[in-house]
Amino acid sequence: MSSREFDPGRLAADWLEKQPASGDPWILETTDPTDPGHRDALLGNGFLGQRFDRSGEASRNASGPYPVPGGCLIHGLWDDLALMPPPRWASLALQEGETTFAPGVGEWKNYRQRLDLRTGVLETELDWKNGGRETHITTTAYVSRTRPQVCFLERTLVTNYSGTVRMTDALDGTFIDDARDWRFTPGETSDAPLSIQLRMGPRDRQIAVLSRLSLEGIAAETLAVERRQTARSIERTLVFPVEAGRIYRVTKIVALVTDAEAPAPWPHAWALAEGALSDLPTLRREHDAAWAALWEHRIEVPHPGLQKLLNATLYSFYAQLRAGGLASLGPTGLSANCWGGHAFWDSDLWMFPGLCLLQPELARGFAAYRAATLDGARRNARAHGRAGAQFAWESAEFGDEAIPHLVYHHQHHVNSDVALAQWWFWKISGDDAFFRGKGSEIVVESARFWADRVFHNREKDRYEIRGVCCADEFAEIQDNNAYTNYSAVKTLELAAAVLAARGEAVPPSWRGIIAKMWIPFDIANQRYIEYEGYDGQTIKQADAALLIYPYEMPMSDTVRANTVDYYRAKYPPASIMMGTAFDGIVDCQLGRAESGWASLEKLLPHFREPYLLASESPSNEVLSFATGLGGLLQLVMMGFGGIRIREDGLQVEPALPRALPWMRLKGLCYGGVFLDLELKNNHVRILDPGIETPFRIERADGTPWPSS
Repeated sequence: MSSREFDPGRLAADWLEKQPASGDPWILETTDPTDPGHRDALLGNGFLGQRFDRSGEASRNASGPYPVPGGCLIHGLWDDLALMPPPRWASLALQEGETTFAPGVGEWKNYRQRLDLRTGVLETELDWKNGGRETHITTTAYVSRTRPQVCFLERTLVTNYSGTVRMTDALDGTFIDDARDWRFTPGETSDAPLSIQLRMGPRDRQIAVLSRLSLEGIAAETLAVERRQTARSIERTLVFPVEAGRIYRVTKIVALVTDAEAPAPWPHAWALAEGALSDLPTLRREHDAAWAALWEHRIEVPHPGLQKLLNATLYSFYAQLRAGGLASLGPTGLSANCWGGHAFWDSDLWMFPGLCLLQPELARGFAAYRAATLDGARRNARAHGRAGAQFAWESAEFGDEAIPHLVYHHQHHVNSDVALAQWWFWKISGDDAFFRGKGSEIVVESARFWADRVFHNREKDRYEIRGVCCADEFAEIQDNNAYTNYSAVKTLELAAAVLAARGEAVPPSWRGIIAKMWIPFDIANQRYIEYEGYDGQTIKQADAALLIYPYEMPMSDTVRANTVDYYRAKYPPASIMMGTAFDGIVDCQLGRAESGWASLEKLLPHFREPYLLASESPSNEVLSFATGLGGLLQLVMMGFGGIRIREDGLQVEPALPRALPWMRLKGLCYGGVFLDLELKNNHVRILDPGIETPFRIERADGTPWPSS
């Protein structure tokens, strides 16, 4: 099925090959303001994410169970169920006469909107024809990387007429229902603060949103300021004369501060906005430098199409995470509020590994979030009469199960996925202190849960896990899901190693469970069975194939091939991204690099131009789907690159398809040491030969790569 059979705007199967070698892989842009496939750009800095529409102002996403009418989400701003969108701030509405500039209003000529992935800056430029009037409009936006609560929005006008225009600076919370104690600062002049303060949600979370303006080309003596306030919004309108050919510029600095950043958000917001407005060149210079530092960690390939896709994928993660953060990402991160921003296994198993290898400090938030919600996981276990910790299938602020009424909360494999990610983080980051503390505690508590959860089938002298929801959610509740059963074994093995390293006794029952866990297997066809009683039904996503990667269950290549090939044929026509990406990794492990490349091509219809936002399925609007982006990143790094995380180093066994004669991993990390690797088939080279690596870089057979 081609992408065009789904809907306009999705990438065609030949998109990769059509990207010109002369194109700039760091620029995503559109020149069509009416493109029906357009989806709004995302800017972010790891504190907040903001979507911008075709005009360069805030998106108005009011659909779905968790709408984001202002296009903005902030990490950690939770009610009891979901992330809460703050007031809409990214607005500088232009009005000529009775007409307000907006998508679909008037004639838009010479339109261009471009996102620079290197700096996270969005620029929108066009000529707006409104009757006999024409105005050249340039809108620039970014959210500061170095001052995370500060945002920049600037609109520049050049008219072909002389007359009067109106520009409105608005802060709008009219869509916020569960709020109280609204307070406003009126912004009576153009240089005074305009602000909203309120308490949101059932726990009265405080937030202040404050705007300051800077004007250029607008004389104070010709400027009038009009104010308007409702119960939940406030705005000031600048009314000023314009002359043909002259430049008029309004710069809006906004500070958004919650009680997590300051006990009294408003004074902090005022100080941030004042400081930023006093030196705009420094604000931008610091922002650009911070993004440049992030991009020291990247993937380079000689294929222009894949390079652009990789840049956009890493940009999406870099825009939504920051060093020192405590936040994980839900399936759509800060780009949308699907599932209320809850954390799933998606964050631990799909997004985390590839990102952590390049940016362990950005990925730290995934590990830290699970540490912060360990008490909630313990409460979940106690609620079911179990020992240890039971991590929620859908986890919000405190880790308690968010969907106890749905069958999916029985997807207990998430416990193993969380534990495995903690081990990965330790090995990649080299942070012994974190792992000796909360990291190892998570692994051991997860193992205690499994030891209590298993069932000993005395008749067959084996251990089983009954009544779990499979990773293949179409199957719902089943007994002895192969993936769940083996993931429990892996967790028990990791926990046993932790206890042994501490000098603590390993419970004898754990050894028995590890040795005698039943993993359903089809002897006649030499493949693993998804669950006891599985008989060829359609599956939602990869399940049994996860035994091969990422869990690396020992088996022959014949069994690997039989398992992955059998189940990939069971996906529905519009399958979700997750299975396709990991199946491609297994293909590469089996020496079928061209099949791995074919898996990459199958992912293309999930992406939309111009901003390469990904959807869960090529037929839905769950975007931008960070889970799938993590899968693509792993397909390139763990599939084509052949990287595996080992106890004492990295295994690297490249399986590059014909389209990729080489790949460079810039700023790759293991054990807290960063290096640049060049990969070719049968060739791995450290690009800085002077760097000391206190760990092994070995082939799949365990032999080291030559040092040169």
